[in-house]
Amino acid sequence: MQTEKMMCDFVINCPTPCIYFDDSGRCRKMNTHSVEFFTHWNLECNSVQDICDMLDISLETSGKVLRIFGCIEYMFIPVECGHIFMFASHSISKNDSIPFGIFVMNVDGRVVDHNRRCKELFGYVPGTIKSFSFLKGRRDDGTRVSSGEWSMEKALKGITVEGELIDIVRKDGMRSTVIISSYPLKDLHGDIIGSVSFVQDARQHRKAEMQAVESKFKAEACLREMVEMVQKTSSKDLEKLKSSAEYAYMAYQIDNGVFPLETIDVSHLLDAAGYECEKSLGNGTTVLCNPKSNRLVSSNPHLKDAFKSVINNIAKRTETASKITISIKDYCEHSREYHRIEIKDELIAEPESRSIIDCRHHNDSNIALAAKIVESLGGRVLAEVHTGDDENHSKFIIILPSMSSVTAVKPRQDAEGFAY
Repeated sequence: MQTEKMMCDFVINCPTPCIYFDDSGRCRKMNTHSVEFFTHWNLECNSVQDICDMLDISLETSGKVLRIFGCIEYMFIPVECGHIFMFASHSISKNDSIPFGIFVMNVDGRVVDHNRRCKELFGYVPGTIKSFSFLKGRRDDGTRVSSGEWSMEKALKGITVEGELIDIVRKDGMRSTVIISSYPLKDLHGDIIGSVSFVQDARQHRKAEMQAVESKFKAEACLREMVEMVQKTSSKDLEKLKSSAEYAYMAYQIDNGVFPLETIDVSHLLDAAGYECEKSLGNGTTVLCNPKSNRLVSSNPHLKDAFKSVINNIAKRTETASKITISIKDYCEHSREYHRIEIKDELIAEPESRSIIDCRHHNDSNIALAAKIVESLGGRVLAEVHTGDDENHSKFIIILPSMSSVTAVKPRQDAEGFAY
């Protein structure tokens, strides 16, 4: 038969925290391990209900529970004259794998738990620090952190402090900077029973700040150099620089298929391009195009710009007004239909010596871009080169697949043979 004395002897000799409650639920006996735990956390255990409230468990259960005290493994053992409660607390804060310092204070401001990293950061064992004024802490603005103003002390008053940067003096006299975040710990009734604080080494933080400042200075110096370079650069060079940037950006978009495709009548698109060029040139140049319907091609939003670049290049050949004509012929090659567009200056006589070049790598970035736009649609841009003039031309041939063969392969490589 189990007696109260037998239960008390069992509790006293138990190697883990153990408590005996009588059949009325009152605490009759607890061993030294239990006393240390409750003293450590400044808790009371007068009845089995205190245990159930503290861990949010019921008298009938056993198992594990994760609370602010760590991971608690517990077990209720019913006996003839009450219950035996056994438990084991595994402190989270003592986990040395945690890369930052962590320590816990009870409601009286005493450090009751900490890990090894805290000692490395502070230079002191946190449990031996009676007052954090030993650390001679100073904030970022240089003001001293007085007793009662530390984040872990504020947390005992219910104030959460996150990421406070503090310069401290370690026990060995060396200065260090730490980042401290502190949070209040509360029981199930909402009463504060302590605080938990996390401490990080701020040297990497400071290093990152310095690198950011240095990068800012370097960026400003680079910007000043660019401004000086621009100020020394002629307007003509600036225009070339702008054209190069625009060409690179547009070429990237074309290569990556950014532009949506649509079906359009190329005759009317050429007519619109010629009209806009006449207005922008403003020197009496005329662009004559006789549009014929049902010449459909696959187009993107920049095909008209490609036509305008070609027309403008012809107009730049002479300072006087040009008479530019646009004609379109259809031809079939390997059962695929193409439109051959000829754009030329009628006022310039046909030269005796001439050759045809592909414009994909033209010296003029606008013409090279026009060729890339047309090429993305399965066509080509060719130019008639007169002897001694390889930049401005009086005649261009643009080949585009008709809509019936938009997906066809590019025109044959000797398409310049259609220029004559």
